[in-house]
Amino acid sequence: MFEQYAAILHQKYPEISVEGDMYPPPDYKVMLARAMVCDHICIHLFNMYLNSTGCTHMWLSHSVTAA
Repeated sequence: MFEQYAAILHQKYPEISVEGDMYPPPDYKVMLARAMVCDHICIHLFNMYLNSTGCTHMWLSHSVTAA
């Protein structure tokens, strides 16, 4: 994305020199994103396993009735 922006600026304003690169995200944000992706994949694999064994989510299939 940075390269595209720099190329557009250079075409429109050739006298301007643009130097730089993409700003890397902080390490904690990278780790958080990776953990969220891993959790997402694990949940889907667990649901696929439950569906393949014929198990259903009991907490979703039961209705709660008032006493």
